[in-house]
Amino acid sequence: MYASCEPCPMCFSAVHLSRIKRLVYGAKAEAAVAIGFDAFIADALGGTGHYRTANLEIKRADGNGALLAEQVFQNTKGKFRLK
Repeated sequence: MYASCEPCPMCFSAVHLSRIKRLVYGAKAEAAVAIGFDAFIADALGGTGHYRTANLEIKRADGNGALLAEQVFQNTKGKFRLK
């Protein structure tokens, strides 16, 4: 599965329960936080071992995929703010 951003806890649970074996994301959770998503996304699972305990490979996209995802969030930041 490919996602534009690092998964939040709810999305992570859905991916895990669906038994998807590999998730590749573009932007780091901090990009979503920058446009107004709750910082819980970045803090809840990021940087902990929770992702690694699931039978699921999670990795950041390489090269242009990651850069493009970060740019999308950066461009969105100026158009609206959640809250």
